[in-house]
Amino acid sequence: MDSKFLIYFGLALLITAILQGLQAYGRSRIFRSLSEYLQKGEFDKFDELINKPLTGMLYDRYNVQFMKLNAAFMKGDKDQIEETLKGFNDLQMNLKQQKALYEKAFYYYVSTENQEMATKCYEKLKEIDPDENEMIETFYDTYVLKGNKYLEKTLEKVEKANDLQKQGVYTLLADMYKNAGDKENEKKYRKLLKDLNKQ
Repeated sequence: MDSKFLIYFGLALLITAILQGLQAYGRSRIFRSLSEYLQKGEFDKFDELINKPLTGMLYDRYNVQFMKLNAAFMKGDKDQIEETLKGFNDLQMNLKQQKALYEKAFYYYVSTENQEMATKCYEKLKEIDPDENEMIETFYDTYVLKGNKYLEKTLEKVEKANDLQKQGVYTLLADMYKNAGDKENEKKYRKLLKDLNKQ
């Protein structure tokens, strides 16, 4: 084999390794900065960095858009959330990316009581993964269908739950009992939740 070829090939491998190392370093540094800006509520700095051409070079469009969506959620800006969600429409996404997006959107629409959009996200999630996701199913039944199908399963979780988990479980139970018209148990779990939040 030609020795020049071996030299050039080795040099090409070295340059590729250096470029990959620089790319990984750049991604890590930008991600760290973006995370810090979000934690500190410095949204102007976040917007400036996320929209820089270098960020677009180091991250694919899905990841950039997903980070923008996280920022919109942290701001609590409904208009920006909707606008950012629309930005995914023209992106090619694999199934894992679609699942992450539609799960986030599902919980958002449940929290804003937008039953139509919550249902669309739920149906999309069922297309992506027909296997039952218990938490998605529980939220859909409780908050969209206004049912209490998962009451017994949720009651079983109380014993095993830590204080942080109990906040979610008590809220779910209170809302399930509300759906069932059981005011006494609804009141019981609202009180347990209130007492837990005082600790």
